[in-house]
Amino acid sequence: MALSLQAQVPQQVIPLTASVQATPARITLHWPLQADAPFIHVYRQALGEGTWHPVAQLAGTSTSYSDLDVAVGDAWDYLVTSTDLFPIVATACAVPGTFVTFNIYDVSEDGLCCIYADGSWRIDGCGGLVASGATYGAQDQAYFQVCGTGDCTPLTITVTPDEFAPDIFWELVDGNGGTLASGGNYTDRRFGRIYAGIEAPAEDQSGSILVLVAEPLAQPLGLELDRLRNDLFLEGWNAIVTTVPGGSSVPDVKALVTSTAAATPDLKALLLVGHLPVPYSGVIAPDGHIPDHLGAWPADLFYADLDGSWTDNTVDITDIALPVRNQNEPGDGKYDQSALPSDVDLMLGRIDLSSLPAFAQSEVELTRAYLDRDHAFRTAQLTFEQRALVDENFPEYDHESAIYRSCTPMFGPDNVTPGDLLTELGSGSWMWAVGAGPGSPTSANGVGTTAQLTATTLHGAFAHLFGSYFGDWDFPDNFLRAGVAAGFLGTVWGQQELMFHHMALGLPIGDAVRRSQNASYGTNARRGRLVNIDLMGDPTLTMYPVASVPAVSADSVAEGVQVAWDAAPAAALGYHVYRRPAGAGAFQRITDAPVAGLGLLDAAPLVGEAEYLVRPLDLITTASGNFQRLGRGAIAEVSFHLGIADAGGNAALQVFPVPAPGSFTIRPLTNAPIRSVELLDASGRALPLTVSPGTAGDRTVTTSARTGHYQLRVTTTNGVYRRGVVIVQ
Repeated sequence: MALSLQAQVPQQVIPLTASVQATPARITLHWPLQADAPFIHVYRQALGEGTWHPVAQLAGTSTSYSDLDVAVGDAWDYLVTSTDLFPIVATACAVPGTFVTFNIYDVSEDGLCCIYADGSWRIDGCGGLVASGATYGAQDQAYFQVCGTGDCTPLTITVTPDEFAPDIFWELVDGNGGTLASGGNYTDRRFGRIYAGIEAPAEDQSGSILVLVAEPLAQPLGLELDRLRNDLFLEGWNAIVTTVPGGSSVPDVKALVTSTAAATPDLKALLLVGHLPVPYSGVIAPDGHIPDHLGAWPADLFYADLDGSWTDNTVDITDIALPVRNQNEPGDGKYDQSALPSDVDLMLGRIDLSSLPAFAQSEVELTRAYLDRDHAFRTAQLTFEQRALVDENFPEYDHESAIYRSCTPMFGPDNVTPGDLLTELGSGSWMWAVGAGPGSPTSANGVGTTAQLTATTLHGAFAHLFGSYFGDWDFPDNFLRAGVAAGFLGTVWGQQELMFHHMALGLPIGDAVRRSQNASYGTNARRGRLVNIDLMGDPTLTMYPVASVPAVSADSVAEGVQVAWDAAPAAALGYHVYRRPAGAGAFQRITDAPVAGLGLLDAAPLVGEAEYLVRPLDLITTASGNFQRLGRGAIAEVSFHLGIADAGGNAALQVFPVPAPGSFTIRPLTNAPIRSVELLDASGRALPLTVSPGTAGDRTVTTSARTGHYQLRVTTTNGVYRRGVVIVQ
């Protein structure tokens, strides 16, 4: 499976795809020939592990690697690079007791942190830290006495670059001016990422999401918000929808988030709807504009960091050239941090279509239209072609690298193509797009303007947009938010190395953005951990919605509850069935394996009112392998009561003790002889048991069934009798 694109792929990209097989289990990575590569390194890690493990070093002429240390159901995050990983690590030997000087230089005179990214340097010796630094201009220096005894003390120099590794040079010199160690002239990395799997399993429950709604939108959008809550519920989310009163502050909103998180252990996501208070933080210029845009930027991820230390007592930047919103001084309610103090914990998105006067519609109308598209996309009524468009107008930069790294594993090399964003998305449909060009708050040159977006319906799901100034999105007619008003379901700004490739195996956009927010330069994520990366849109959306089961019924019958459903448009692997007491808690799956047909007998149903949920299970193949995808569910209600199942309805059956410790007695309260005894699990399967006769017609039943709820079915000459039995082993 050779890749042939390369004409338009940026030089720093190794575009990856994967092919998989189940027997024997194998994941094979593919990439085009890398010109002049001395070698190829392959690394892998479990999702979210944080440590890359080397698995292969290959000749530079290699174009594939087969990983045989895998199993069906696995999914692995892979990194392929033709250069060494950062950070830079070097060692030196120095005589104990002597004085040495460490110099580190930056050609661009912006140090390692934190205008563009979160970089640093450090020196370790004698088992501890000797010196360190991060924020400086053209040069940083440390002068220290070498610790230890003997002839030589090993020193370890670690440099984690910012975005511009070629700008960095360093040296460690002794008191006579002799060079003990040095480094520099580092080349830009050439690498690729892919999250590849073999029938990666689906998750039944996604967790909880807190939806915070600005008070002016809560009442006029009540129906749409209720629909969103229901959509999320049918997809396995528990949606907690809360209205935020007008006049609330950033700390007020953060308090709502943290209190909900404390009470909701499975809280995974946060969605802000409307113009809720906007946190600002840092002294950053991720668009490169210094000094007129070096200051505090919007930082919604402040809300999603549940345990980081955010302060407002050190930064003091009030340059008159800066807009007031970017100025930052102690005690002004804007935070000091330029880089994340702690990992972002929650997936996060904001639907804020306020202050867009260029559009004829009001904020309520624009938000209603977005929620309508959101619903249509979730239910597979709104679809997009599985392909990506690249509209890049920065020929001297490498901004488009991220989209090639992310989208080639999604769609394959032939479906990531250059083109004009407004033209192509106005006439065709694209799952992903990138638009980049010299910008203003309301435009990206070569891509478009907010005014142009008002006259264009964009047929695209997600977009990575970049240009000067409009990443600072809390501004009227902002181009990033205008993209959402014009049709996108999610937009992200960034020259940071944003990583969306995990979406190829069904993960949501919010998960991809959170991983990008938390990434560091040392893991090949450029401009990492700055506070300005925010998602405009719903964080729970994936690229692969599966249509629901059209209808479900549940009926009480002699043997239990019969659940039946209509065929779903996409259910290659069958259907999973779930149940719960009516209106109470999360649905629990009762099928061990997906059901191939269109019905299921629940032989051990819940007593009383209950609900059944049926979800289709599809197998989706992408350029990263394949994965299981659960569709949204459909629900039916039923009322079931334990008792006699025969037509006469005048007999009874006694079972004791209850609950039963693996052995229990059954006593029919009639003279009818017992013909058979069965113990059935939730799928109607009969479990092994032994039946021994007792006195007065009793039977002693012994089973090895594990702890759980089962149905006992006893057949006598008078008919069939049912009882629920709880086994406690």
